Amino acid sequence: MADETPLVLNPTSATESTSSSVAWTYELPRQLEFTATLFDGSTFEGPSIAASDVLFWFWAPT
Repeated sequence: MADETPLVLNPTSATESTSSSVAWTYELPRQLEFTATLFDGSTFEGPSIAASDVLFWFWAPT
C-alpha cells in the first residue's frame, strides 16, 4: 500500500543534491478506505485504485 499513489498533495525534492528525484506526499481519501470480497473469494482493497480513473458498476441479478 505504500507504493499506491492516491491524492497528490505536495511535491518536494527527495534530496538536496543534483538528483532529479521527487518525493511526493499523499493522503488517501476516506472514500477509498474499504475492502470487498469478490466472487472468487479474493479481496479487493480500495487503496489499490487510488490515483486511477474508475467507474463502479453495481449490478444485482433479479
